[in-house]
Amino acid sequence: CTRTKDLHSRTRLVLCRQYDPYSVATMLFALLLGIGSFVSSASACCGSAEYEVKFQGTWSALSHPTDYPTGSAHWSGLVGATHNADYNMWRPGGFASPGVKAVAEFGAQSTLANEMRSAGDDVFKTLRWSGIGSGTGSRAGRIQVDTCHRLISLITMIAPSPDWFVGVHNLNLCDGANWINSTSIDVFPYDAGTDSGPKFRSLNQPTRPAEAIHRLTGTNPNDPLSSFFGYKPVPKMATFTFTRLSNPTLSECCCASGSPVYVINFEAAWSRFRHPDVFVKESRWSKIVGASHSGDYEMWSPDAVAMAGVRNVATMGSPAALLSELSGAGDAVLSSVRGNNVPSGIGQVVLRLNTDASHPFLSAITMAGPSPDWFTGIHDVNVCPDGNRWIDGPIEIPAWLYDAGVDSGVELTSPDNATNPQEPVFRVNATKSFGKFVVLRKSSNSTRYLKKSRVQQRRLNDCVKMVEEHVNEGARRSARDVDLAIVSDLRNQIKTLTAHNEKLQLFEGRNLSGRQKTRNCLSMLPSRTSAEVECLSESMLSHTSLWSVVVCAYILDTG
Repeated sequence: CTRTKDLHSRTRLVLCRQYDPYSVATMLFALLLGIGSFVSSASACCGSAEYEVKFQGTWSALSHPTDYPTGSAHWSGLVGATHNADYNMWRPGGFASPGVKAVAEFGAQSTLANEMRSAGDDVFKTLRWSGIGSGTGSRAGRIQVDTCHRLISLITMIAPSPDWFVGVHNLNLCDGANWINSTSIDVFPYDAGTDSGPKFRSLNQPTRPAEAIHRLTGTNPNDPLSSFFGYKPVPKMATFTFTRLSNPTLSECCCASGSPVYVINFEAAWSRFRHPDVFVKESRWSKIVGASHSGDYEMWSPDAVAMAGVRNVATMGSPAALLSELSGAGDAVLSSVRGNNVPSGIGQVVLRLNTDASHPFLSAITMAGPSPDWFTGIHDVNVCPDGNRWIDGPIEIPAWLYDAGVDSGVELTSPDNATNPQEPVFRVNATKSFGKFVVLRKSSNSTRYLKKSRVQQRRLNDCVKMVEEHVNEGARRSARDVDLAIVSDLRNQIKTLTAHNEKLQLFEGRNLSGRQKTRNCLSMLPSRTSAEVECLSESMLSHTSLWSVVVCAYILDTG
């Protein structure tokens, strides 16, 4: 995945999500506002508004005397839509879709209307009206916009013509802070690039291959037969006027409209099976500290020098200094909280923090103990990244270890060895994360998520204990005994697994040996969907056979 800007630059946020429960698993929010522009105001164009769209033709024998089609000049039915930046009706330099081609050549609306329906949530509202009987006629209609669909595009055929039209493309009705009250756009003739006729009444001359949409001018096409040849410049052919009819209506799409509570769920997964080189029997996590804050406050970040509060957490697990710093941060910090510790490497801690439009950032930290100065946490996670929509989540962020840069010890139990001068925070080299942080908006869904998470953490703890109890016994048994144990229990295990996940029916093949079935199952595990992990966990808790131990150890090792 890529970032349009770094997650911690306090602007736009692009995250990606995978299903591995203890690896990088963050959600993509590519935020494009306006015509690909970014609006940082927390109150920018909230909610929805309604606009009148008025079309006034100005095409006449006086304004466009060359080849004017006296007695037949008119406009086709108009087609329009409000939409987001992921939808494009037409644009100069682009190629006409079948729907745009149908409008430009024949004034037919249905194909373009079907294309807009197929665009799904990218198109918000549509507008259609019938043809206008003269080049100077007018018509008006109404259409709505909202925070997430603030662009409008329109098209109507210049008739008669080969494939010429006028319209508006990707007009942003938000000025960056508020809905525009009124604006007028003069429009000029465009060629759809699908017919090569030079005159209003030219016979059909299909353009093969099709050309890009382009504006018609006095020199383009540079053909004396062209109906626009010699104009300097081509006069406008019509004017669209957009007038806001209603005051904006606030909605949950607008971050200024609420102060939601967010949950930070720390799901620790630090064990000697996942991290054999970075684990001791006493491994634990200190009391976790979290805060919601504005962009003017920074708890910690990679490549920044740790302040006293973070140093104390990272070296001693003491939150007092950090909590004092948060209290003294004034308006930059909205809320802060101290959560429980995790007395072993595996466990769960839940923090709840208030947020608002001025304080949409979340940060947290907990010490990995014992260690020289290592910790894990999240920093500057923006739950309202465009100022308009609160993210429901879950946003999943891997829990990596970081070095606070104040102690040079290289092992968990290294004696104190102060780093002088202090170094910036940096990530400790590790191939597997130490769990994950899950950020989600408090709701009935978050309650269900946390309940499920507690069950999964309990199963993981049971899994660790089971493997520890059997690992020595398993080591004493011969390979043949291991195979016999697997074969004897495999059929019941497979039935248990398939009851939860039909995908695993693959492993019920009658002609496969127990060893082959084991290999097949383990070869599939790297995908580790949440359903597979859950059903495997239930199987492990239901049986204490060596098969369960093998699978359990594999999951612990691979995460």
